[in-house]
Amino acid sequence: MPVYPDFGHKGEGGISYTTASAEWRHGQNMSIGYLKMEPGTSSTPHSHADEQFIYILKGTVRLAIDGGIHDASAGDLVHFPPGAVHEIEVAGDETAEFLLSRGPSRQNPNEDVIVPDGAAARSVLGNK
Repeated sequence: MPVYPDFGHKGEGGISYTTASAEWRHGQNMSIGYLKMEPGTSSTPHSHADEQFIYILKGTVRLAIDGGIHDASAGDLVHFPPGAVHEIEVAGDETAEFLLSRGPSRQNPNEDVIVPDGAAARSVLGNK
């Protein structure tokens, strides 16, 4: 089906490295998720062999990408290069909503998640 009515309103969840609720759709070569994160929540530091983009639809987030800290809000597009250790936290009182694209397509959003150990596992954002 090429059109997905009300995409993102089911909030299926199921991502091991974050508290975000998510709804996913999978194409032949890429997957896209609609994620929602509540204020005060965050992901753990992690990476993927593939690259990702997130487009912020609502709210403000703080990101760490390979040790650099960045702020992003509605309308911003963020790139996570392949292998970049990254994490995200919701900044402010508003729920953050964003689209996350990743390729290749995969049914399991936890597949290909690399959780570092040692010093690299510590949050740069101070949330863990």
